[in-house]
Amino acid sequence: MTGKVPLASSGLNSTNALVAAHALKGQIFQELLSSTQQADEAYAQLLLSSQGQDLIAKAGRMSIC
Repeated sequence: MTGKVPLASSGLNSTNALVAAHALKGQIFQELLSSTQQADEAYAQLLLSSQGQDLIAKAGRMSIC
């Protein structure tokens, strides 16, 4: 037994399953987009902070061997 429930026994027909899958895909996409936007905002805040400016200055002084 694979643990999968056949659609017929779960009460879902293929159309309902497709609609549910599409809704879930949309929800996942929105959560990823939100997470990406939050990461971008945090990165921008770091770059604007004094700590971020210190890191940028240090990186500019580093030499690549």
